[in-house]
Amino acid sequence: MAKPRATKEQIEDASIVAKNNIRLVNFLREWRDREHAELPYRIEHTAIQQGRCQVLKELLEFIEEAPEYVAKS
Repeated sequence: MAKPRATKEQIEDASIVAKNNIRLVNFLREWRDREHAELPYRIEHTAIQQGRCQVLKELLEFIEEAPEYVAKS
């Protein structure tokens, strides 16, 4: 299954989140970092942990890159 593509409006909304909700973005960063740090120590459900790390990584990239994309368009 392919990763869904965001609409222009969704990217604009993500840009607003990135600019105006830094506490939320920081929370997501901390969550991603915590999940990533725990990954080597997970014995059970490793695939779930890896999936969580991947989703958080991609979500943060989307939010963090949205302002640049909006500025270019």
